[in-house]
This record gives sequence, structure tokens and C-alpha cells, in this order.
Amino acid sequence: MIAAGSCKGGALWRDVMEWAMWSGEVRMQDISYPLSTLGSGGNGDRCFAYFKQNHSRIRDKFKGGLWGGVVALSCRGSDISNVVEYWKDKDIGGAKRRLDQAIEAGVLRRERVKRDREALKGFWG
Repeated sequence: MIAAGSCKGGALWRDVMEWAMWSGEVRMQDISYPLSTLGSGGNGDRCFAYFKQNHSRIRDKFKGGLWGGVVALSCRGSDISNVVEYWKDKDIGGAKRRLDQAIEAGVLRRERVKRDREALKGFWG
């Protein structure tokens, strides 16, 4: 499942996302594996855009703890302020805590990159 989500974007990325979310071949309890890798490796913005385009469909499918996990996985965009803005007027049910944690993690990632940017340039040089 993790390997399935490791594709590099484009049409293949969307095909894997559609398969994972809607084919019925991925068990609900396993959905986090392909989603976590589909949203990583520079695909956070793509994942967040997909989530926004399919919000109502995703909300209808995922309930309870799974909804919280999917919400958290959608928060991997490079501009965390867009994530905050998007969710500010949405009913997220029981996913509030997961969303808050995901946003905090995004802010911390952004700040860490700002802080370490110059040091990393020298290291990777």
C-alpha cells in the first residue's frame, strides 16, 4: 500500500488516488497507507487540492476516526495558511483535534525550514 502511493505525480498520481479512495479494493482501515505517501514527497499541494475538489464526496465516505485521519493527511500543503483558511468555516465534526495537530505540525515544518535553510544549502551545497 505504501509503495502504491509513492508514484511521482501527473495522471498516475491521480489514478492511484482515485483507486485508493473509490475503487473499493483498499480496505477502509488501510486507506491511510497510500494517502500518506500520496501526500508526501512534494505532493502535499496536489493532495490538498484533490481534497478540496472532492471534499463532499470524501466527507460522505469517511466517518469517525477515519475522517480525522483523512483530514490530517490533507494538511500537507506547502502553504499552511491556505489549509487554515480552507477549514475555518467547515464543519469537521470530531476531527477538530486531528486538524489542529496537523496544522501545528505544518507550521513547525515551515518554521524549521526557514530556520535551517541556509545551513542546509551549505550541507547539500
